[in-house]
Order: sequence, then structure tokens, then C-alpha cells
Amino acid sequence: MKYKTNLLDTFFYWINERQRIYVAKEIDKKPWPWTKDKILKTYKFTNVFRQLDFVTRQWEKRFVNLLGRGKKMSDGDLLFHCSMFRLFNWPATYDALYYGIAGWHKKAAMRLLTERMNAGDQIFTGAYIIPNAGREDPKIQVICEALDYLRQHRDQFAADIRRHRSIEEACLVLQDVPTIGGFISYEIACDLRFTRLLADATDINSWANPGPGAQRGINRLLTGGRWVKGKKPDYVAVMRDLLGKAARRVNQKLLKKVEWPFEMREIEHSLCEFDKYVRVKNGEGRPRSKYISRQRCKICERYLNDSRDLLSREWEGQDCLQCAADAGDIDAKKEVAALKRRKKK
Repeated sequence: MKYKTNLLDTFFYWINERQRIYVAKEIDKKPWPWTKDKILKTYKFTNVFRQLDFVTRQWEKRFVNLLGRGKKMSDGDLLFHCSMFRLFNWPATYDALYYGIAGWHKKAAMRLLTERMNAGDQIFTGAYIIPNAGREDPKIQVICEALDYLRQHRDQFAADIRRHRSIEEACLVLQDVPTIGGFISYEIACDLRFTRLLADATDINSWANPGPGAQRGINRLLTGGRWVKGKKPDYVAVMRDLLGKAARRVNQKLLKKVEWPFEMREIEHSLCEFDKYVRVKNGEGRPRSKYISRQRCKICERYLNDSRDLLSREWEGQDCLQCAADAGDIDAKKEVAALKRRKKK
């Protein structure tokens, strides 16, 4: 593969630096900021390992604590619960269905979720779009009907997944369920990879589903731009090649700080975030969410870097801008005055 050398360096830099941030924050318990990289310090980027993201950790807790790792469940029931979690991708919705309904009843589920929605509760994730299958019916109805179909055929679906022993084939099997397309099927398959249904999949390190973000990342690596004219590259082959290079280019000591292996999924996942990173670096756009440190100012105890409070900006590593100005810092005083003038305008 011929890559743009500077962008290939940036791709592996992103993986190393994002993992270094995780280790500094969550394992070493160091105070913010955990990086000198202005982009990574300012905007939200997901972890290198999907297993470390919030919603996936919430699924893992329920898989272990509520479902007992599926040890007393049939393969079909395990598949159903995993799919029910991901089709909403909102932990509170899964909990409401788990505790609020004995077993599964489509009409009871629709009634329960509609009542929660009318009460102002969030039902679906905001991380990605849950498809409505092109229908005009309420999304709750569409998803509950899809789950009902899966429930009826769960044992056959689960048997097919175990028989193929393949992440790719599992995605194809799951796409026989209405509303489940390539993206959602891959999310479910990635969860199943850490269950008995796909723990022995033979393509864990040879196949991953290249989503739009990963494709843009690969396009950048090959051409320098987000788009490719003419024939598209073999995205899976590129990811496979990048995984091979990762053995030399990614800091193995950082990877060993977590319990999961670095696999094709991490390459696909990182390509998407790499595309976002380069977009900001090149001035092409920016992620929709900024990172707000939950660290407090040691003087006034306000949260630092709160986007709603410009005077809370971190100053000299510990004080907020306002406290630094109050303490007589000349530069901080000038900045406060400038912000107040802009606010009046």
C-alpha cells in the first residue's frame, strides 16, 4: 500500500496519543490536561478501544451483572438482549424494558416506551441515527416490531451466527431483521464478539465493516483528501495492512494497560476519529462536541473550561481565568476585560 507518509504518521500518532490520554486520566489518575495536543484537549474523541466507551461499558455491566454473561440463557435469548440494547443504544431504555416487562411483549414494550417518551425521557441514543426503515410510523413502533421479529426467530439467527464463526457473516445474518443495516449489525456483532456466540470468530483480525468515517480516513491516507475519484480502494485490505503496521507503530506498553486485544475493530474505529482530527487540523470543520474538564479551580471550585462560562478557562494549570485576574495576573486581567467588552457588544 502507498500511503501519504505524513498522514500515516498522524494516524498512528492519534492512536498513541489518545490511548496515552486514557491511561493518564483513568489509570494513573493524573489531573487535566492529559495532553499538550490542542485539538485532543479541546474536542471530544472516542477511545481507541470501543470497549472503553461509555455505552459499551454500560452494556458490559448488564451483560455481566444482569445476564450473568448469558450462562443460563439460550443463544437466542443472549442475541435478543444484545440486539435490544443496541437498537436503542440508551442504557436507561434497556433497563426500563428489562425491569418493566416480564419477558417480551411487543405491545407492552411500545406502551411503556411511549409513556416514558411523553414524560420527557430519552429513548434513543444521540450518538448515531437509529433507522426507521423508511417508514412513517413512530420509531418506537418500528424498532419494537423489529425486535418482535428477532424474538420469534432468535434461535435460528443465533444458530446461524455460531455456525459461521465469522463477524462478517454475523452482520449478514442480522441484516435479515427489518431496520438492521450494515452499521447496526456491526455494532451488535462487535458486542457478540465478547460472548460465546462470536468469541471464536475466525475473521476478528481480517475483517471489519468500513463505515463512512473509516472510509474517509482511508481516503486521506491514500490520496490526502476525504474523497476518492473513480474506483474505490479495497477498504478491508487497507485496514488489514494497517493492523499489520500497528505492531510496530503503536506503543505496545500503552495497549497492555487495558485488558482487550488490539484488533481490526480498533483500526476501523480509529480511522473515523483520525478523519475528525485531520479535519480540525486542516481547518475543514470541527467535531460537534467540545471536551469539558470536570476538574475544579483550586480557589473558587468552579468547573474549569465550562463552555457556558468563559471566565472558567484554565489558567496556569490550576486557576480559572477569573481567579487569576483577581490575584493580580496582568495578562489574565486583560483577557477578562476583553471578554467582558465582547459580551457587551
